Amino acid sequence: MMLCKNRLNDAEIQLYKSKVNVKNYISIIIFMIVAIFVVCSNKVEVEEITIVKCSDCKTIFSAETTTVFGKYDKSKTSLIVGDKIYGKLEPGTNSIIHYKDTLCENCIEQRKIDAKKLYQEGRKAYNKKDYINAKQKFLAAHSKGYKDAYAWLSKTNKKIEAIKKAEEAKAKIIARKAYGKLLREHFLDNGMNIKVRIHGPKNTYATLTYSLIGDVFVHNFKKSTLCNEMNEMGFQRIYLNDGYDYSYYIYWK
Repeated sequence: MMLCKNRLNDAEIQLYKSKVNVKNYISIIIFMIVAIFVVCSNKVEVEEITIVKCSDCKTIFSAETTTVFGKYDKSKTSLIVGDKIYGKLEPGTNSIIHYKDTLCENCIEQRKIDAKKLYQEGRKAYNKKDYINAKQKFLAAHSKGYKDAYAWLSKTNKKIEAIKKAEEAKAKIIARKAYGKLLREHFLDNGMNIKVRIHGPKNTYATLTYSLIGDVFVHNFKKSTLCNEMNEMGFQRIYLNDGYDYSYYIYWK
């Protein structure tokens, strides 16, 4: 009886093992099916169609397109494949035609020719220091797909910015010189015969000479709106003297 019982137990163990193996096989098959479904749900198929209109010359031509299959986004309006988002989806669909080419071969070649010509014209304008014209040419060449145009567009923008800053600095130098004349008129209008001289690097120094300049005048001048205004104008030093032995200067770094 004991022998029969042991044989029965062995049979049960074998049956149990076979069930476990079957479950494992089923799990593996399910996993593979899911993996294949995930891959297939984000696939790209290439097909030929003949109803594409060239965006330049408007002629109909046969173009390679990609039909993209993927998953919905949260709003269920756009198709997502990997990290790319494609266009609008119709309700109940999971694919969209994404055009690889929207230009016919003739227009593609013509764009290349036009882009190269624009790029060359941009280089000529750059060499002549006509940077505004060069920028326009490089922009147009870049928009037509000429790769080298972007680097030259960046260089041209830096030149334009440098010229702009130089012109602004020059304008400020001229403005400070003119400010000296206005300041002289201001003092005379207020009954003070203060002489004004604008000098120094880039006209950043101003010297005010007046026989009544002393500690009281300097004290009040330092607290005045005029002193702040001169600082905002870009003056770095203001010299105050009475024309004899009294002198004082205000400076900003």
